[in-house]
Amino acid sequence: CVVVAQSNFGKTMWLVALAKHAAQLGKKVIFVSLETDSIQLLQRALSSITGLDQSTLQDHPELIEKKIKAFSGDIKFIELKSIQARVDTIKLMIEEKKSEGFFPDMIIIDGLNQVKAPRHERFTNSNDKFEFLAEEIRDMAKELKLPIHVAFQANRGGFNVEYADEQNIGKAIEVYQVCD
Repeated sequence: CVVVAQSNFGKTMWLVALAKHAAQLGKKVIFVSLETDSIQLLQRALSSITGLDQSTLQDHPELIEKKIKAFSGDIKFIELKSIQARVDTIKLMIEEKKSEGFFPDMIIIDGLNQVKAPRHERFTNSNDKFEFLAEEIRDMAKELKLPIHVAFQANRGGFNVEYADEQNIGKAIEVYQVCD
């Protein structure tokens, strides 16, 4: 699944809410962040879970503990620097979590725009690059037999519309076409 929206339009918040909802339903989620600090993501999730403002979370440890204990699932936030953001690295991080006994039901990658092509691959344009990356992620989903949700930035034309669609997907409509 590809979530497309303009910059600062809430893609990350929507993905955090999706992860939280899945965890509330007893699912295990790996959230790979290529853009947002993992502490910020955790604070956003805790704020949503508790109904508290992020700035006051530290004042309510008992409430946080109580709310988290009510979850039957879990979320693991993994932060990767953009320079490390390759599909193979993401796969390794997932396998590392599995080796620690955490077997996810869902993967979230925020965001596809930050994923780098393999070092040996060269592309003449962004369309080909993002089509390749979307196919790699789709293949990873099939290999892992897990749903994967990714965020993708809308292009500049998408900044002036209320709802981004396939005409507003940043850099490559092929990302949209690769989705199952």
